Formats: sequence, structure tokens, C-alpha cells
Amino acid sequence: ARATIHLELGNYTDAAAAAEQAEQLAHLTGADMDLALAQLVRGETVGRMGDNREAQAAIWQALERGRTLDAPRGMARGLALAATFADDTQARQAAIDELTDLAQSLAEQDEAIDAGFALARLGEFYLAQGLNHAAWATLAQALEMQRPAANPYIVVETLRLLGVAAGRIDEPRQAMALLEEAAALAETTGNHHLRLGCRLAMGEVLLGRGDFAAAEATLRQVIAVAEDRQRLGNWIHLGETYKLLVEVLNRQGRREEARLIPIPR
Repeated sequence: ARATIHLELGNYTDAAAAAEQAEQLAHLTGADMDLALAQLVRGETVGRMGDNREAQAAIWQALERGRTLDAPRGMARGLALAATFADDTQARQAAIDELTDLAQSLAEQDEAIDAGFALARLGEFYLAQGLNHAAWATLAQALEMQRPAANPYIVVETLRLLGVAAGRIDEPRQAMALLEEAAALAETTGNHHLRLGCRLAMGEVLLGRGDFAAAEATLRQVIAVAEDRQRLGNWIHLGETYKLLVEVLNRQGRREEARLIPIPR
């Protein structure tokens, strides 16, 4: 749990150390599920630190262990990470194919919620790769499967990703409708990071449709809240928010102001 929290906050060094400790403990106790999760977190952490080779080793260790466990969401997350940190096209495609097969198999077993989770991870991967139309189609299918569960934490994230995808395929009105729904649902969870993620996505969509004043106001609001570290700690997407703000200022011709924006690492 500590490793996951550090990872979500972008504290990668602490996350890696906590994941290694969790692995050692799981080895001693024979807790296979805990061991697979710790390996997955360590793999994602070192991958985000730039070590793709070690990331792949840890992630595939987790996946091989996960095949013997009843953990479809862990498998889905691991396969998406394997695709993200793959060093070559063949390895990336193999992970994508297995993730697609997993989603289809779960759907055929009437495990719609888990199938939707797997599709959401696939759509998230497509979005990160700039495959925006594929992301839109995949995430729309995921949302359809997830809605009946009425789990706000799951549905908010898929709505947010779908809204971002809509904005990137030049559907800003639909994007804002999805993100407003996501933001309203996020409010019911009390989770500050979910709410910030929705507002950040709105800032991106407003920028994309050329509404620079609204985009700037939204992004500055996100930054102000995110920098209240007593309440939130570090936020993994703060740097991304600053970069969008710089783009907003540059698009308005305010280049000197943009140059002076300190982008956190």
C-alpha cells in the first residue's frame, strides 16, 4: 500500500524502496498476490524512472505469477504496463494482443466490470500513444460495461479518459459533457486527485478548442489546489499542468511570461 501511494504521488525513489520491502515480506510469508502486486508496482516505478529493461523484468514476473491467481484487474494493469514500457514493437504488440484477449474472455464469461477495466487500460494505452480514435472506441466500450456497477472511482476515470479522447478527435462539446459528468461524480468520492484530474482534462480540452482565457483560468486553479501540499502531498500530474499552462500562454503570444513559468520535475 505504501509503495502504491508513493507511486501515485510521483515519489518514485520512495515507491521503489517500499515495493522492494513489500516483495521481501511477501517472499517470506508466501503471499503470492501481494508479491505480484509489489513486483507490478516496482516495475511501473522503475519504468517511470527510465529503466525499461528492469521494468519489463519486474512486470513480466508479476504477470507470470498472476496467471496462477484470480486477479483479472491486476493482469490487465500489468499487460498495459508491459505494452507501455516495451522496448520493441513485437513485445508491445504481444502485450496489447493478450490484453485484448483478456477483455474478450472476461466479457464472454459475463464479467463485464472486469472486462470494462481491461478495456479502459487498453484505451488509456492508446491515448498515451496518440491513437486517439482507437482510444475513443475502446473507452466508449469500457464505459458501457462499467456503468451498471455504479462504482464512482472506476467510472470517473473512464469518463475522464473518454473526455480527453473526445477532445483529441475534435469533439470538444462532447468532451466537455463527459468531463463535467466525471467532475460531478468525482465530487461524490471526496477524492482530491480524481477531481484535479477532471479539471486538468477540462483545461486541455479548452486549450484544444482555442478558449485560451478559460483554459488559463482552469489550469491556474488546478495548480493552486495541487500546490497545497499540506492537503494533497505531491501530485503526479502537476508538471503536465504547468506545461499546458505554458502552451496556453505561448498560444496567446505571451512568450516572456511563459518562459518564466517554473515547471516542476
